[in-house]
Amino acid sequence: MSNIRDIKHAQKESLFYRALSEIYLNLTMEEPQLAGIFINNIVLSKDKGTCTILFFCVDQERFEEAFHTLILYKPSMRKSLGIKIRSRYTPQIRFAFDKKCERQQNLEAALHEVSKELNPVVPYSKDDDTVDDDDTASDS
Repeated sequence: MSNIRDIKHAQKESLFYRALSEIYLNLTMEEPQLAGIFINNIVLSKDKGTCTILFFCVDQERFEEAFHTLILYKPSMRKSLGIKIRSRYTPQIRFAFDKKCERQQNLEAALHEVSKELNPVVPYSKDDDTVDDDDTASDS
C-alpha cells in the first residue's frame, strides 16, 4: 500500500511543479529582479501541508537578493496555486536555494580540470588533414 501512496505523492509533486513553474514564469516577466533564478525542484512534505520550492541560480548571493522579492509575492503565488490545482487544501510555500546544483557544478568543474590534465588538447595543424586511400574507398 505504501508504494501506491508514494506514487500519488510523486504525482502531486509533479502537479505542483508544473503549476508553480507557470506561475513563476509569469512572475519573472513582471519582476526583472527574478531573472536568472529558476525553479529546480519541488519538495512536498509527507502530510502535503508544506511545499518547498528549490531554486537554482549561478550563485547563492544572487538568490539571497531575490529572496526578499519572492517573500513579497508568496501570498499571491499561493492563491494562484490554489486556483490552478483546485484542491481542498493549498500547502504553505517555502523558498530555498538548491545546494545540490552548486555541488554538481563544483564536481563537474573538478572533473573537467582532471580531464584536461589527463588529455591535453593537441593544437590543430594542416598536416593532420591528410586522408588515407583506405578511408575514401570505404566512403564510396
